[in-house]
Amino acid sequence: MTSRSESTAYHLTSRGWIVGDRQLGDAPLRHRPAPVDQVLSIVFRITTDGAGRKRLFFQEMWRSRNNAQVLGLLARFGTAPARLAACHAV
Repeated sequence: MTSRSESTAYHLTSRGWIVGDRQLGDAPLRHRPAPVDQVLSIVFRITTDGAGRKRLFFQEMWRSRNNAQVLGLLARFGTAPARLAACHAV
């Protein structure tokens, strides 16, 4: 089995978590511009090694200076998109 990686950006907005750029393995990056109303952006990466073991990573890429707005939207929509939360349960 070969190693594989998947990377997806997520942006927290007043509409919830919005999917951004995405790259699956060696496929070309699928670019989606960041929403103008984003308050927080994260990148979530899953890597699978040759033995099938998964490793999960996330990195905060950008955060608004309006901390009250960020905290309010995190309270409303959760600290991670549903897909990211589901992967942590693996």
